[in-house]
Amino acid sequence: ADKVQVKITPTNVEVKGPKGQLVVDIPAGISVEKQANYLVALRNSDSMAAKHGLIRSLLANAVNGVSQGFQKDLEIVGIGYRDGPFPFARRPFAWSLVATVLRDRETRLAIGGYLGHMWELYAMWTWLPAFIAASFAARAAAGHAPLAPHLVDLLTFGAITTGGLGCLWGGWASQRIGYARVVTLSMAISGACAATVGLVFGGPAWLLVPFVLLWGWFVVADSAQFSAMVTEAAPPHAVGTALTLQTSMGFLLTMATIQLVPFMVEQIGWPWAFTALALGPAFGIAAIRRLERR
Repeated sequence: ADKVQVKITPTNVEVKGPKGQLVVDIPAGISVEKQANYLVALRNSDSMAAKHGLIRSLLANAVNGVSQGFQKDLEIVGIGYRDGPFPFARRPFAWSLVATVLRDRETRLAIGGYLGHMWELYAMWTWLPAFIAASFAARAAAGHAPLAPHLVDLLTFGAITTGGLGCLWGGWASQRIGYARVVTLSMAISGACAATVGLVFGGPAWLLVPFVLLWGWFVVADSAQFSAMVTEAAPPHAVGTALTLQTSMGFLLTMATIQLVPFMVEQIGWPWAFTALALGPAFGIAAIRRLERR
């Protein structure tokens, strides 16, 4: 191609183009020439036939790679996957539908519940290891036997792993008592944990560990249910836009609360630094209660 530059030496061929630069090593017994707009690979004996074919392929791939880029189409097959019982046509995100989503009261309330959930979730996950470490240090400073540092990692891992089980429970429970009751219960318990975790700060492991695992379970147990609620609440033609707004606004909010926790530590210390996170679940519960009364 005209946009590809080629430099040929006895040991390699250097190919440059809009997509980058590649070098193909040329083994002894093979030579490369440029003829018009083509690269031609030559061999000095039939014993080099296999390497001759390999070099031809490598050169063709190099030229294609630096000029057009590489592309591989994959078919992903999910083993054991079963589509949901309520299939609907794809509804991609559209800026033109943002106002439609935001004007819809039920969708706003469902997204509001999700934002309350996200206010707490990632800040808790981010700072839980530091809280546990500070709790262990406070207990040791009070004269108790120090706990092994690796227990911080194990307890944090346990809290997040327990959250995975909580998500399974949330899906199972939502089919029996409904999305709204599951998310309300989950936010009530996780919010209560955020507000009262200071009571177990510096306490014995037998008290701290179950408290943290309980919090880890319910802080994320409702996560998937919010997406289901938004899917059902949003205007059918704007579902993709509503889900995109929900997710992007939620993760944007986490940036603020992740920064909020260390500020709270500076102001009031680790024992009660998480209390501000309880505001999120309180707001989320209020939004979902209003959605239930629609």
